[in-house]
Amino acid sequence: MPKRIYPLELHTFITEHAAGTTNKKLADLINARFGDGYMTESQVKAYRKNHHLPSGLPKGRATYFSRIFPEPVVRYIMDNYVGTGPTEMAGKLNAAFETNYTVAQINGYYSNHHLNCGITGRFEKGHVPANKGKHPPTVGRMAETQFMKGNLPHNTKPIGYERISKDGYVEVKVKMRPSSPYCNDNFIPKHRLLWEAENGPVPKGHKLIFADGDKTNISLDNLLLITDAQMARLNKSGFVKVDKDLTVASLLVCDVISKTARRKEEMTRGKKHEKNC
Repeated sequence: MPKRIYPLELHTFITEHAAGTTNKKLADLINARFGDGYMTESQVKAYRKNHHLPSGLPKGRATYFSRIFPEPVVRYIMDNYVGTGPTEMAGKLNAAFETNYTVAQINGYYSNHHLNCGITGRFEKGHVPANKGKHPPTVGRMAETQFMKGNLPHNTKPIGYERISKDGYVEVKVKMRPSSPYCNDNFIPKHRLLWEAENGPVPKGHKLIFADGDKTNISLDNLLLITDAQMARLNKSGFVKVDKDLTVASLLVCDVISKTARRKEEMTRGKKHEKNC
């Protein structure tokens, strides 16, 4: 049996009347519009399924209308639920039908009948707040108690204030506010401040260490500028000492170890090259 092709006019008609209409009722409407016997109830059901045109009414053999939600109310909901949330819908129904629907009842009806009103409750991208650029009116004692622009808390520390960091370093406050909320550059280590005042910025790839291991003994004589490689070798070999002379000697040992390792690596590469040749 060849497949029946329905006209576009029929599809438009079904689309307009699908919501809130049973298959039997929709078949009656179609037959009244296009002629008796044009479509049966089973054909309407199949057409709806194939073209994804649900009625939004409860499934099964249950009655579509009830004492709480009679037919006029259900018809109104089906015609207006898109773009209308439960709160607004409850108000409209109560005004139109002189009922006392609560928001919870309408919310439950939406949920049970899978009605998506399309309202997310979120501000959409590009939304402009109603109070943008406006300041709240000053009332009561607001003017006396509100913070003014540039206000500093009562416990603000002055420039030059010193503190001990969680790592045990003495830090000095050099400016009143950090560069950004995520940057704590208004405090810098005191030993670095002292060394840079005498020698300029610490070169890239270098670090300052305390010769005697005491982070509170801040003096130029107790500060040593070392490379990152020397720092790694000190930590790896456990050569960090509490005596300045031992620390200096340990740095020399670290340099010897590093040079020996590099020489050994060069010899290994040379042997591999000779073997490949």
